Amino acid sequence: MKFQIIFLVLAAFALSTEAIRNGIIWQDAPYMARILYGTVAGGGQGGGAIISHRHILVSGFVADPAFTIFNVWVGGSTRTTQRQVAVQSRVRHPNYLGNPRTNDIGIATLTADLVFDRFVRPIALPPLNVLFLPYDNEQGTALGFGGVPGVANSAEHLQAAFMRAVTPARCNSRFPFHSLLQQFCAEDTRLRSEVCSDDLAGPFVVLRRGEEVLVGIISIDFCIAAQPSAPALFTRVSAYRTWINEQTQI
Repeated sequence: MKFQIIFLVLAAFALSTEAIRNGIIWQDAPYMARILYGTVAGGGQGGGAIISHRHILVSGFVADPAFTIFNVWVGGSTRTTQRQVAVQSRVRHPNYLGNPRTNDIGIATLTADLVFDRFVRPIALPPLNVLFLPYDNEQGTALGFGGVPGVANSAEHLQAAFMRAVTPARCNSRFPFHSLLQQFCAEDTRLRSEVCSDDLAGPFVVLRRGEEVLVGIISIDFCIAAQPSAPALFTRVSAYRTWINEQTQI
């Protein structure tokens, strides 16, 4: 019965999957997780980031306790090379709000420890004492495993978009409710690459002294066909380091 439910959810969303637009295939993201979430009535696909042997950082929306389906895959940058891992529990921030979307962060705890290798490893988190990452105009990489717009099937390869964090004023023009402390916006004004709905909860990563650091979680996309690009909204991971530490001891 479980497999029948998963098949129905996948089938329901195969024709409507949306993902990073104008992105490129990305090969090296062993911290990337792919998530299927929802109920028998419907759901979606999203991303997550491995932060320890047992923990996947996701958005609060994806971690909704009402979802009866929550499946996680890790390992590799293609769907066919990834493997499913069992989930023990999930939690989202106690102050999460869906509208306007705030405190959009959650954690999935796996049943067993992941074995780290070249295809599976955690990504670094911001230091506990640093609040405002990324900096304005800092470039990062947004990653997603959704589908390709205009194609019926989901994308086989992980997609990446290179985006820059924009000023609070620019962010406010699209998301007037956003919190400077807890959220930031980023966009690509050159190639017009964008994150879309099936990329939700995926990571936004920057380089810090040669190390990849998880600074954002895709929270709200702006991906509308035939429309100019606009900023996407991200959860600022650094604002929740204390909460993450309380939940995971990381």
